[in-house]
Amino acid sequence: MSTRYLITTILLALVGLTGCQKEDSLHATLDKPKYELQLGDNPTDQFVYQFYQDNGSYILYDYDSLDYCWNLTRIMDLEFVKQPNKDLVLKGIQTMKKVWVDFYPAEFVKRYFPYKIMLADTIWDSSSSILPRHEAFCFSAINYVAFGRVHEGVEALSSDSLKTLSGLINGIFWGQYLCKYNRVSIPQQFYQVSGEEYYNENLQNYRTNEEVENNVKLDPRKYGFLDEIYDGLDETVNTPTYEEDVEQFVRYITSHTEEEMLAIVKDFPKLEDKYYILKAFILDTYRVDIQTIGNTVIN
Repeated sequence: MSTRYLITTILLALVGLTGCQKEDSLHATLDKPKYELQLGDNPTDQFVYQFYQDNGSYILYDYDSLDYCWNLTRIMDLEFVKQPNKDLVLKGIQTMKKVWVDFYPAEFVKRYFPYKIMLADTIWDSSSSILPRHEAFCFSAINYVAFGRVHEGVEALSSDSLKTLSGLINGIFWGQYLCKYNRVSIPQQFYQVSGEEYYNENLQNYRTNEEVENNVKLDPRKYGFLDEIYDGLDETVNTPTYEEDVEQFVRYITSHTEEEMLAIVKDFPKLEDKYYILKAFILDTYRVDIQTIGNTVIN
């Protein structure tokens, strides 16, 4: 067997393993020796220790670049600025719980939450070939979800800011962590409403001759997409990938009340169908009511 073939085989095997839910044997083999938690006297470390004991997820606030840049097969262009103040870290954890963790049943957290939950003062994302370097509220990769802006004032965010943050982290969690790596399944019926041929496309390529002559810019909502994916060009209307579509719907649902969501989708039959399909499926299959998250006033 050639060296190249052997390396490829090992990488593929690892990808298959990391696509599963939490597995203690895999954790012990890959990462456990690196993160030795001590109970200690500090409230932050006590919470981190107990959270791991209860759920099998490490909450990390002290780490090196390999913990967030290495995505198994590639290096991502990211910079996480750590928060050294443990009191602020604990406030960040408490905020994270309010907008994300506390909405999920204990068994779901144990089975589906990431192996690593990373907290940072600032997350700098330079991974896009289109967008300039920018600060991200949160980020996700193959084995972690990261929560940023853990700095002074994180415990005093307004209710509206908390609701926005809730939408962002829940959307990324479902779209870019759970769906992207096949940890959960979303029914094909959801994607078929829009038409699978319209995903990850420039809608402008599907205009009629008359629409081209009149310089019409197509509305992605008519195709069942909440938002276009901006590429820096005003003349394009790019549609999301499958996981971006789920991310957008969960982000909207968890940051808007049911009344607000119905107003958003009411004039677009495909949006309305996808809204009902997704929230019902997640509730029936995973016992998570994502609309309840959106209905909740977070203080």
